[in-house]
Amino acid sequence: MTPERDMAAWILAALYELHGTAETQQVFAAIERRFGHWLDDDDLADVSDGRQEPRWRRKAHTARRRLVEKGLLHSSDVTGHSVWSLTATGATTVPVSHLHPVSDLCSSFRAIATDVQWRMRLGRSLGLLPGETTFTDNALLELTGGQRGRVSIQRFTSPQEAANGADWEWWIRDHRGYAGFRVQAKRACLGAGRIAFNQRAAPTAPAGEQIDVFAWNCRVDRIAGLYCIYSDALPTAYRPTVTAGGCPHGAADFRQWACAVLPVDTALLLRRLNTFDAEAALSYGAPWYQLVCHEPGGSATESVLRRFAELQSRNAAVRRTAYRLADIEDRNPELFDGWPLPSREPSEQIEAAFEGEPGTLQSWADLTGIVMIDMLGARPAAF
Repeated sequence: MTPERDMAAWILAALYELHGTAETQQVFAAIERRFGHWLDDDDLADVSDGRQEPRWRRKAHTARRRLVEKGLLHSSDVTGHSVWSLTATGATTVPVSHLHPVSDLCSSFRAIATDVQWRMRLGRSLGLLPGETTFTDNALLELTGGQRGRVSIQRFTSPQEAANGADWEWWIRDHRGYAGFRVQAKRACLGAGRIAFNQRAAPTAPAGEQIDVFAWNCRVDRIAGLYCIYSDALPTAYRPTVTAGGCPHGAADFRQWACAVLPVDTALLLRRLNTFDAEAALSYGAPWYQLVCHEPGGSATESVLRRFAELQSRNAAVRRTAYRLADIEDRNPELFDGWPLPSREPSEQIEAAFEGEPGTLQSWADLTGIVMIDMLGARPAAF
């Protein structure tokens, strides 16, 4: 007979899979689908009062009452009759071991890009295009929810971004070590699809434009910087028969360009050339899933380093071509030489957080937040 504590864990996992709220029969169906192979003959036998209901369902009702008492599920007074719903505390209590095995990182990144592309197109049609902060929040929420046990996020206060120019600092850990880089998000404008590489910095910032602040701090801290561009555009060289790059996790398509990454030095070049349209910018970048795409058994950190190196190599070639076409003399070719690659040396508190040591990351470098992805299997610290 299944113990009540196990039944309670199954209920939490089933509701998490059902997006937090479901009717009783939907919960039972999810439990049977996910955990039915654990039910024994006693669980499957009808209850003794003559009702044609297996005993495990009666136990599930009892377990639900206990979960309501513990504050992990809402009571019927809140949800109505025959509706089960996780509280905020309940959503964080779901045993990681009872969740579906997490998908690979690449698939999660691809799914997020697909969602961004749809919301961009829907928003344009309705004149209600979400802001870049909304896109970023949704992306991080989807990534963290789909990668429970691998991803942890800590947000710092929004005003701190003004002095740094970056939105987030990302760290990935696997058997080959660490890879860290910073990200600034930009959304294509509603009308012309323009990317604001020349956005003014905050009045308190030491430079005139945000990109200068971002680039300078990346250099000082010796860490790579990326722009993440949200748009529904395609690069100028794209053709329907050309995919967004090979991937062992499924065929790529035009939707993957909705989340594209671009080195900050390339963005500096585009600003100098007064090139702000999304189609041109995407031509210099790559779909963001390519950062973490690697063969089964491969290294996520090595994938990040390889993608950065490819983007930097492309930048050097494109810079020479663009300057020639624009009849601009490249007076400072060394400006982009030796631009920082992803850092391999995390701070002590990042390492401590990956090791699950208690405590909260303290804000530094005026970042908006930290994203930590652990590919070793150990769960990052809960923030």
